[in-house]
Amino acid sequence: MLYNVFSSMEPSGFFNLNFFALCSFLSATTIYLFFAPSYWVAPSYFTQTTNILLSFILSQMTPWKKAFSGWDMFIPATFCSLIFFNLTGLVPYTFSITTFPTMTFPLGFMLWLAPLFIFLKMNVKAFFASFLPASTPMWLAPFMTLIELTSIVLRPLTLAFRITANMTAGHLILLLSSGLTFFLYSSSTSIMLLMLLIQSGYVLFEVAVCFLQATIFCMLLIQYTKAH
Repeated sequence: MLYNVFSSMEPSGFFNLNFFALCSFLSATTIYLFFAPSYWVAPSYFTQTTNILLSFILSQMTPWKKAFSGWDMFIPATFCSLIFFNLTGLVPYTFSITTFPTMTFPLGFMLWLAPLFIFLKMNVKAFFASFLPASTPMWLAPFMTLIELTSIVLRPLTLAFRITANMTAGHLILLLSSGLTFFLYSSSTSIMLLMLLIQSGYVLFEVAVCFLQATIFCMLLIQYTKAH
């Protein structure tokens, strides 16, 4: 069997009942138990960071959360789920859900389509009027409508592929740096230790990226909802 840099993110080993699937399940469970606030006397840095970002997201939803009943609970749940999926994807032998468009695109599409239908049900005339900016000349109206419609249709793609591209790039860099560190193990111990230190720092950077990408996903979703 031939392997490439994307082989580490293939889901085949995850869904089979083998050693790698067991490692994946145990790693994900360990991350959840380690970061769960109920296991600590004081809130951990993970919990504090999550609460800060969650409070910021909720503050952006205040003006319209009464109009979209229940939506103010669904977006925070999505935010926490994305953080969990992103972090478990960094664990070795774990299937990274957020690196697959087949996983992120249905999620982004449903989250984009739900408020669109809600706004369409609330005010049909205002929904179609939003396709044409005010004070647009008549000769320019068809082109502006087409451009606005195209931008709306492309929104679920930006939701899905932004997080997929960023998480995939991070995993590939980790994979390549790990291979280089393993290669240098037999050649130069000092350089290998330096690469190991650099890789450890990059892992911490990827943890921050996991939080950042979940925040950007939810913030884009909020902005798309406000645009209606």
